[in-house]
Amino acid sequence: MILCADDYGMSEGVSKGILELIDGDRLTATSCMVTGSHDLPRQMAKLAERREMADIGLHLTLTNDRPLTDMRPDHGLVDGRGHFLSFNTLLLNCYRGRVNKTRLDLEIRAQLARFNELAGFPPAFVDGHQHVQQLPVVREVLLQACADTLRDDYYVRCGTFPAKWLISRNLPGRLKLESALIGLPAIGLKRTLARCGVRHNSRLLGHYKSQHGLAFGDIVNKYLSLRPEANDMFYVHPGYIDDELKAKDPIVEERVSELEFLRGDRFLKELENANIALNRFSFGEPG
Repeated sequence: MILCADDYGMSEGVSKGILELIDGDRLTATSCMVTGSHDLPRQMAKLAERREMADIGLHLTLTNDRPLTDMRPDHGLVDGRGHFLSFNTLLLNCYRGRVNKTRLDLEIRAQLARFNELAGFPPAFVDGHQHVQQLPVVREVLLQACADTLRDDYYVRCGTFPAKWLISRNLPGRLKLESALIGLPAIGLKRTLARCGVRHNSRLLGHYKSQHGLAFGDIVNKYLSLRPEANDMFYVHPGYIDDELKAKDPIVEERVSELEFLRGDRFLKELENANIALNRFSFGEPG
């Protein structure tokens, strides 16, 4: 399976933890926020040195940060301060047709260009902070921008959760509900990807919050029991806590727990017991 760490570039502590896991052969992909840390050029330079060790992608950011381009509130993407909207507000705007496609296109292309500028190469894949790449309007505009600016061999993360996961009696109801809600927009995304001939992962694994009442190690064990295959993607959020992270994310302790588990011996034992190997994306026929 592909093991992908989100949020590289959100803060120096998050980036540091992800780099350590890549160096320890505990990750095979990471996606980068290019709207984030003031120290982003240095962080991206370090990551670029590890290009042969992991897939490096763009973590498209359209919520809870500042855009790279100028926008007004009537564009349906920012508030009165010029900050991106919350996910729920963006979600409503997308479904109600209140997003200015031209301004969205400019922002997406700016983030793609910023990634290329800092990394020195285009992203191997694209996903989204809070899964925004799956939303209507966003997915169509994103894929057109990618078609115009990226090589043909990129892929897109799609949040389709396994049916066994959603109907299991051994999981908290809230966890299953949240997984289902993430997966709903993925149906439209998969159709769009198929129409455009763009490759994507098979299933998405890894949704987890401490409020679900399970330790991260236990949730990993449950996901591995689904027998992930080569193009299933497991997404995680490891990192160290720092002031920059605290300013952007109210839930930070989970990141340290994930980091400690992923670099520990128990994780390797769990993979071995499940007969699962970590791999990078395998390019077959488009999904």
